[in-house]
Amino acid sequence: ADPFAQPVLHSGSGADVQTVGIQGALKSEIEALSGLEVRVWGRAVDNRPPTPPRAVEVAGYEIVSVSGKRPAVGTVLLRGGVVYLAGRDTTALSGVPADLSARQGAKVWVVGVRESGALRVQTYGIIREPPH
Repeated sequence: ADPFAQPVLHSGSGADVQTVGIQGALKSEIEALSGLEVRVWGRAVDNRPPTPPRAVEVAGYEIVSVSGKRPAVGTVLLRGGVVYLAGRDTTALSGVPADLSARQGAKVWVVGVRESGALRVQTYGIIREPPH
């Protein structure tokens, strides 16, 4: 309900923690990645109080780690009864929960294990819901 609410990134540790606000068209995707380790890039911009004095207008990002594992990122596609994760390296998914297979067109991250040429889903998260 705070009209000045803004997602922030924390970098560093201990006394060296720095907080930077997030702005731009990818802000909602960054918000969906709360708690994950991400790397963002973009243009440094001034920020409005009461948020941190510095912000990044995000041009791009990558998910570095989900609980210590590197996720695959892409769009959910259904072709011929098979669910695919279409992205940098398009791959078939196996063990897909019904909630995930029902989200064709959604941008997601998936952590899993490779089995028989497919990525068996262990956990996943929705980055952007499918267009309506």
